[in-house]
Amino acid sequence: MTDEGRADRDAFRPEFTGAAPRFDAETDGPVLHVPVLRGDGSPLGRLWASRDGAAAGFVPVPGAAGLNAKGAWVRRLIQARAEGLDALGALARWTGAPQDDRAGAVPPESAPERADRLRDLPEP
Repeated sequence: MTDEGRADRDAFRPEFTGAAPRFDAETDGPVLHVPVLRGDGSPLGRLWASRDGAAAGFVPVPGAAGLNAKGAWVRRLIQARAEGLDALGALARWTGAPQDDRAGAVPPESAPERADRLRDLPEP
């Protein structure tokens, strides 16, 4: 490809400056996690944060409700990051927050549990 061809191609590449900051989605270290429940007490998934505060995410239950909740939790985690919170701060911020029809809620009395690795989280 010629330099002129590259310049034409690069002119159409989108710019992602100003994109919302996100937490890392993976970690090899220990994590803290809490249950996320529907209003009736049934599980929607588990919210987790790495102990170093760099990574966070949501592990949904299988099915449409879990996937819908995951989308809501991704947005909540982006919001927490944009507010300047680390992953542990995001976990604390959303523990006890009001029930949401899509996201569910982390019960206020939930104490974070520890897992040595992300893959060691219990089934949601």
